[in-house]
Parts: sequence; C-alpha cells; structure tokens
Amino acid sequence: MSITELAPRRDIGEASDRDWFWSQIAEEPDATNPDQQWRLASFRHVLKSLSDQELVDFIHLFQAMMARLYSWRLWAAAYVINGGCGDDSFIDFRHWLISSGRAIAEAVLADPDSLADLGLSPDAPFFELFGYEPSDEFMRRSGGVRPRPTHKTPIDTPSDPDWSFDFDDAEEMRARLPKLMAQFGW
Repeated sequence: MSITELAPRRDIGEASDRDWFWSQIAEEPDATNPDQQWRLASFRHVLKSLSDQELVDFIHLFQAMMARLYSWRLWAAAYVINGGCGDDSFIDFRHWLISSGRAIAEAVLADPDSLADLGLSPDAPFFELFGYEPSDEFMRRSGGVRPRPTHKTPIDTPSDPDWSFDFDDAEEMRARLPKLMAQFGW
C-alpha cells in the first residue's frame, strides 16, 4: 500500500500514543541551546527511521499536538517574549515547544509563565524549520504528494477565551504572566 493511502492508527487522546509521539522527539536538555541544526538533524534521522505507517501516525499526532498548543495563554507568552507575535510566529513558537520535548512542552502548556525559568533569549523559542520536516519526509516517500490534514476539528480560534484580551495591555500581561513580563516586559 502506498504511503498516500495509509490512514493514521494512533490518537492523541490515548496516553500510549502520546508516549510514542514524544519518544520520537529528542529531549533537549538545554532549551536555550541555539543550535537548532542539531535538533533538526536528529529529528530528520528519527523521521527517516520510521515506517510509512509510523510516519503517517506521527504526522497525525504532530497536527493534533499543534492544535492542542493553539491557546491564547501560549500566544500571550510568545507575544511577551518576542515583543509581538503574529500568526506565523505563533506557529514557529509551537514548533519550538514540540522540538523542546515533552517535559518543556507540557510544563509550558500547564503554566506559560514557566518559560521565564528557562532563561530564553527573545529569538530562541521560534523554530520554523522543525515543523516542515514531517511533511518533507512524507513528500520524499510519496513522490511529492503532501500529507492530508488529519485533524478532524477545524481550529479557527485558540482555546481559553478568557485569555483573549489586548496583548498590548502591559498591566494585564503583568497580572497574568508576571515572570515573563519581569524578564521581557515593556
């Protein structure tokens, strides 16, 4: 069966499938490490080692994790760190979170202000190229065909609407993300 005909068999709602997903991402012991080329090379090696079915599953779980990380709380944190954050930058921020491994991604999802504990520079938590790799590997195997989106629910608005406020409101940001504002604030 061609890779383009395979359907995902794993689900982000299953703990064992999340465990498998995160086991494919090399844990980076230093989230401030600017050497994204090391992470990229390691990630490419992992993706190349996956079977076609595993790659389809990984892409499905990657898309689901990107959707899970699509929240106003995380967007506000990225906004503070970068001094602003548009749509594309927020995608790159979520790629960086995933590339940093499970421990960092889950800690930041639970408490975005914990990013201040990592000692990041403003440009560190953005990793555009990381997000391209799963699709690029699929296209290498499929002869140029892109993987189909597999996330069933369209995501138009980030989760947690109680965080949908004017991110330029420094007072509100200090109340919600005090450590990040102390480190990067304006």
